[in-house]
Amino acid sequence: MSTASIHPFVCIDRFPVGVAARQRAHELARRERADNDRTDQLARLALDGQRFWQSGRVLRVGFLDGSRALHRAVLNVAGEWTLHANLTFVDVTEDAPSSAELRIAFAKHPPSVSWSYFGTDALLIASGEPTMHLGAAAAGASTPEACGAILHEFGHALGFVHEHQSPASAIPWNRAALISFYSGPPNYWSEEQIEHNVIRRYSAAASQYTSFDPLSIMLYPIPKELTDGVFEARLNYSLSATDCAFAAQVYPRR
Repeated sequence: MSTASIHPFVCIDRFPVGVAARQRAHELARRERADNDRTDQLARLALDGQRFWQSGRVLRVGFLDGSRALHRAVLNVAGEWTLHANLTFVDVTEDAPSSAELRIAFAKHPPSVSWSYFGTDALLIASGEPTMHLGAAAAGASTPEACGAILHEFGHALGFVHEHQSPASAIPWNRAALISFYSGPPNYWSEEQIEHNVIRRYSAAASQYTSFDPLSIMLYPIPKELTDGVFEARLNYSLSATDCAFAAQVYPRR
């Protein structure tokens, strides 16, 4: 696998900016779910405290652009999470898309760019503004790449973060090659952004994790050119067995 193979899918972490916004995010997370303060559970990563929704929650989804056929296709793919997590997605696009907890845009940024706020952080975003961008699925949701991007970003929307930044990952990065690659097209990230989005691992004290899962939908594709020349991880297109198990653990059915 070469570095060229990771260009089609760019996922950028989205967090509330500023101390006041972060404090408000913590308050909303705790209000949504009392155990969002806990860091001793064995479950998927979350930064600076968990951002999980209440189990059993009905999450309204509002699409801010794109065709109705595309909306249905996206929700059909995203619904795979709800086979394991005790959550329900309801499309409210025709009634009140601006008031939905999850608001999705396809054309606000370049087609290669996808991102989502983490879990309850979406509650901080101004009404009518997107909480998720699915540039990778703008042309349709029928390809494996588009399906993988949808599942990945909805994973973020449920509070799950990147697998390569797990405390258990220990990926042998080639820092110089990593910075050279991500500072170029299509990312043009600063060294600080590269550190934030790729290199930095979440602390065990503020995260939920078990062992590193190379098959996780939440993992970046990692070519050997960006590591020690031996380690690599391919782009995943579907939920792994561990993804499914964690989703069921974080959002258990009664």
